[in-house]
Amino acid sequence: MRMIVKDRINREVINNLSCYCREINMPNFQIALVIKSGSMSEEVGQSGIAHCLEHMNLLWDKHEQDEYFYGHGYTNYFETVYILNCRICDYERAIQIIDNIISGVYINQASLDEAKTDVIKEINETHNNDFEIYKYLFDNELLMQKVPVGKAADVCGLSLEKIRRFYLENYVSNNMVICIVSPLQIAKYAKTLKKYFKSALNKELIALNKNCLQTNKCILILEKHNTGYEILLYKHINLDKWLPDEFRTGYDFFLDIQRKKLFDYLSLDYEIMGITCSLKKFFQENRILKIRIVLKDECTNILDIVPKVLYSEVETCQINSIKSQYGEYIKNKKIFLKHEDFLKECIDEVLGVEKVTSIDAERQILNDLLDLSEQEIKDYLQKMFSNISIVRISNL
Repeated sequence: MRMIVKDRINREVINNLSCYCREINMPNFQIALVIKSGSMSEEVGQSGIAHCLEHMNLLWDKHEQDEYFYGHGYTNYFETVYILNCRICDYERAIQIIDNIISGVYINQASLDEAKTDVIKEINETHNNDFEIYKYLFDNELLMQKVPVGKAADVCGLSLEKIRRFYLENYVSNNMVICIVSPLQIAKYAKTLKKYFKSALNKELIALNKNCLQTNKCILILEKHNTGYEILLYKHINLDKWLPDEFRTGYDFFLDIQRKKLFDYLSLDYEIMGITCSLKKFFQENRILKIRIVLKDECTNILDIVPKVLYSEVETCQINSIKSQYGEYIKNKKIFLKHEDFLKECIDEVLGVEKVTSIDAERQILNDLLDLSEQEIKDYLQKMFSNISIVRISNL
């Protein structure tokens, strides 16, 4: 007979996510994430997608087996459940992994490929007798069509886009619950829950931000322009991964150096009508880099331009030229923002896109940028185009 000295359940709402915490005498920490969507939420032709996503989110346990820290899960018609068991001292790591699942961190092509192989193997080893019983017991053919384990043909056809769409539609705060059982009082780990479960707010958008917007793709387009020929480059930039916090809002400094570099190099072979480099806000720290180059000369093959646009190294004179310009900006006492820009900054801060910076703070950022060494500047510029994959090159 087991002795339960305390057995109390508290419900806490952490950033719109319901957490049920049961305080009980036991030697370990257990946490479960319950997604109130199973195979009944799957579209026709996508059977097994919930099951496959479950496998993707638990591959860490497959590759890092530990008798003191482990996880498992299951998918049925109506739920997908993830359970982690660990020692008390590892409870923060367990909470972080649950947040990784909530945030879509494990959703990538390599995980999908491995999970599909594992799920298809499980399908081949599964007997459908129970599902046949359900079909006849409830007189519902749908229970056979939507067997939780999935159908091999459908699982083979699952793409990363389909997985992400299912995830965005179902892994939302009002469709999930956290359950925790441990000897700890909730006050002990409440702060940790709040730290990691920020992603429960605006779940669809945070999911895109954390994982679905991660891409190294680059698009290059060559078009006829009314005064010549136009080259357009588009690339995703994550400011958090590109620049440190202390001068993240000073990215124009690096874009200006990039623009100067491109002008100098391309001018050797072409007559340049104009070059612009800009970062367009997309969501939070995610930006779309757009480089626009207008040539007067005919350019029939964009591949002639690619090495100079993407891989040429910036020179000392180009860095010094832009540093000189920014040195003059610091001396200027005028405020360059228009009235509508102040409102735009405030809206961005409310939306969590960017923090409003004072004029004095901006001058400090400029000073920090000017203090960067030549090698540091080169490293940040190189980081803009590191590991890129050109997925589309459009010629005339």
